[in-house]
Amino acid sequence: MSDLARRVLHRPRALAVRNGVPLLPMNDRKAVVASETVNALRDALP
Repeated sequence: MSDLARRVLHRPRALAVRNGVPLLPMNDRKAVVASETVNALRDALP
């Protein structure tokens, strides 16, 4: 078995799960995106 396969099989589990989807850890340095920002970006699409 390759080293890559071993790493994938033994990777750490997600810290939390919501609705069956593993949640990624949040990076404190990134800003939280508000729904207003998402709506403005969506409205700007052609």
